[in-house]
Amino acid sequence: MTHEMANPLSEAVVRSPGIEVYAFGPIRVDVARHIVLRDGQPIALAPKTFELLLILVRSGGRALSRQELVAKLWADTFVEEANLSFQISTLRRVLGMGAELWIETVPKVGYRFTPEVTREAPTPATPPPARMLPGEGDETTPAPTLLTPDGISTRRRWMSASEWRKGTRFRALHVLASLCAALAVGLVALGMVYDRERQRSQDLRQLAAETFFQTRELDADLARLRRSGASSNTLVRSSYRLTKLEESYDRYLELIGTYAGKTQAERSVMRMARRLGESELDVSPGFHALAMQYVEEWRADAPLLRAALDRAREGNLLELVYKALDERGLPRELALIPLQESDFDIAWVGARRPRGISKGMWGFIPDLATRYGLALGPLHNAPIYDALDERHDPVRSTDAAVSHLADLYSSPAAASGLLVIAAYNYGPGNVINKLNELPDDPRDRNFWNFYRHKWMSDEALDYVMSVFAAALICEDPALFDIPIERP
Repeated sequence: MTHEMANPLSEAVVRSPGIEVYAFGPIRVDVARHIVLRDGQPIALAPKTFELLLILVRSGGRALSRQELVAKLWADTFVEEANLSFQISTLRRVLGMGAELWIETVPKVGYRFTPEVTREAPTPATPPPARMLPGEGDETTPAPTLLTPDGISTRRRWMSASEWRKGTRFRALHVLASLCAALAVGLVALGMVYDRERQRSQDLRQLAAETFFQTRELDADLARLRRSGASSNTLVRSSYRLTKLEESYDRYLELIGTYAGKTQAERSVMRMARRLGESELDVSPGFHALAMQYVEEWRADAPLLRAALDRAREGNLLELVYKALDERGLPRELALIPLQESDFDIAWVGARRPRGISKGMWGFIPDLATRYGLALGPLHNAPIYDALDERHDPVRSTDAAVSHLADLYSSPAAASGLLVIAAYNYGPGNVINKLNELPDDPRDRNFWNFYRHKWMSDEALDYVMSVFAAALICEDPALFDIPIERP
């Protein structure tokens, strides 16, 4: 009777509760040996990324908050959430196809690990084959023999010319082959360095984007906190965190070289987009040229622009608007909306439209004015100035307009000043309804998507670009050679 001997190594693995091997899809994770395999091929993971993977596979499919993951990965150490985003991005990339579905982003919460995970025994290491001397264990292998050649002369002789040439040619070919081999090795090394630097640049760009989107979300949260009357301590903490995130974002931009090689005008456009809530990393092709086109239009109307800004200064209108915007934490560039609406003319009266006649320097239509507490005058249906209509009152109308802007700023417009400007002109419903159709992700809910996909009317785009170009000019009139005094 024959007896099969059990594999003691396999039995030890199965019985040992301390050995963990997890499997999902084509991935196997051997905890004890710190090995991750995909289809049997090893995947290189940094220690922190490996630790994150273990937390996810052990989570049992529940949603893990960002705060919980940060606390587990960096216990007793303060780090920004952008570090977690970077680790998630890295893990998705190295796990390969399917990782985007495995590591699900849960909006406003964190992440969920979705695949079914099984726990199994690790593959035992295969012992190396015993080394044998030639002839051992194989009767067909002949034993080595030593051959002593006969007839070799020990007498020195001179080489012939042909032999010398052959030897020289051989040495030259040998040197050439060595040089080619060294060149090939150098090119491979250079390629590896290039790939590593390219991957580093991509990782930094991803980290910068994640950091920017966090600033967008926090900026919108701050607007909501101010609107709800949150305590000063809460506002100070959130503002401090926002400042630190913006500093990190600036460092990433510097490392990536986002502004390198740009003209001064291009840098001005990128900085203005940033101040109005959009990332410099995603500036749409053609946007700079379009902005310069509107700068040229303002240059052609330089006397009108100068007169409007003088009117605003003389009536202390800019100071009034700046103060209201500052109190609500809104970008000062929004103070140029009355420039586009009325040239800062408090007596301005618009044309009759289906929703009524807009009046005042903010161009309020009747229903929006009453919604924000402005009293309409007896002549609100007549296209003439009405001293009893509060839309012509600069203080009351500014308070109402900035309240409206703050509401837009804390809506799904997601802290984008450019989308807020679009909503002010195009109507909140037209912008916000479209935003609600998009994923709850700032990568999708931004002005660049509206611009690229033409999700706003030509009139609304013209309005936004006019305000944007005016903000560029007022920021640095000398750069654009327009003779106005900086407001």
